[in-house]
Amino acid sequence: MPAALTERAGRCGLAGAVLVLALCGCIALPVPVHQAAKTRGGSRDNVSADSAPQILIGQTTRLDLLLQFGEPDGRGAGDQWFTYRTHRDRAGWHWALVVIGIPPTAGGAPLGNWQRVERLTIRFDERGVVAAVGFEGRNCTGCRNVLSAGEAAGATR
Repeated sequence: MPAALTERAGRCGLAGAVLVLALCGCIALPVPVHQAAKTRGGSRDNVSADSAPQILIGQTTRLDLLLQFGEPDGRGAGDQWFTYRTHRDRAGWHWALVVIGIPPTAGGAPLGNWQRVERLTIRFDERGVVAAVGFEGRNCTGCRNVLSAGEAAGATR
């Protein structure tokens, strides 16, 4: 093939590739999505912000907590502290980004915080009586390792 013909074919191929890329664009749209409230699988229903006031410093014992909440999700050496964790889907309308391409393909990703993670941390004195109680909650999406149960945060009360 002569060099001039090869060069012309190369330019047409490049122009064709640019034209195909320009026509195969994507459309990205924010879309409202409704979600029902529910507790995630393997998570606790009995841990919430209302749980902390029921635990009395200087009165509630380690055994009382085990009977009320069950086996802790995290615990310190020698049972110096317990943590209980819950992971819920937040109810209501949330936004998702939907991307539609040509040829017809679609994908999406959540925008904002669709989930809630909460952790109750209880510290005990040497007698096994509650010395401090802490509660933390965060809204997030894809909440892996957020407020993990195995790490004790500083108790606040």
